[in-house]
Amino acid sequence: MKNAYILIGLLGSTLFSTNIYSQEESLYISKFQIKIETGLNNMVTNMNQNKITDNFIEYSSENKVIPSLSAIWFIKKRFGVEADLKFVYFNNSKNALNNFTKAASNEYSENYFVKASTPVSNNFIPVVSFGLVYRVETEHFYFYPKLSLGITSFYSNWGDIDLKEKNSNYEYTVAFRQGKRANDNFTIIPAVSMGYKLTNRFGVDLNVKASYFKSNFTYEKKITNLYTKEEQVEKIPYKLNVFETYFSVGISYVLVKRKPKDNTK
Repeated sequence: MKNAYILIGLLGSTLFSTNIYSQEESLYISKFQIKIETGLNNMVTNMNQNKITDNFIEYSSENKVIPSLSAIWFIKKRFGVEADLKFVYFNNSKNALNNFTKAASNEYSENYFVKASTPVSNNFIPVVSFGLVYRVETEHFYFYPKLSLGITSFYSNWGDIDLKEKNSNYEYTVAFRQGKRANDNFTIIPAVSMGYKLTNRFGVDLNVKASYFKSNFTYEKKITNLYTKEEQVEKIPYKLNVFETYFSVGISYVLVKRKPKDNTK
């Protein structure tokens, strides 16, 4: 009789464990999901240095509300990979050109006739990143810590100022150059998503992302006397640790569900 009780106990424990495991498995239904979100991109680091060259850099240090789009493929029950595109509006070209022209006039117009030019333009360039996702889910809630690597790209343009000295025939050029126009910066992006399951396919969540990259370029300001060919050169470095945060609200949709027989962990 004692052995029978032991057998019944073992059988009950097995059935209970199987039931709990099955219930847990049923919570992790998503295999592939997409999400659209929008939120505030907060620039912790200001790349501007109150220099005239700030106007050539197509990377805004202003806080802006921007959208992003992501997709997650869960290769295991708890682990997945994510691709993310955050659409960043980098600058206002009209304001940048006006500010450059005004700065050139303020610095040189007392003694020179001034003409300024730069090819600054407006840009929507996505910050593309790929990373790993870990997930914890209950019947109604989910929690996804993430770590991604990406590229933050922007242009650092050239600028020219043509000067003609008043009451004189002397002419000068002031040229701003930094070599490679396009800057691609390796970016580290930790993040977390916390959400609520509206249905077995739709969810709504809050997201927090931080990002870091190091800017590493230097402008050269060269003033050339076109008559004597004399040159004066000044270096203006932009070597900063750049930090951003992104607080957003998103809606996710499960495109592909895990099959019941998929018991990967």
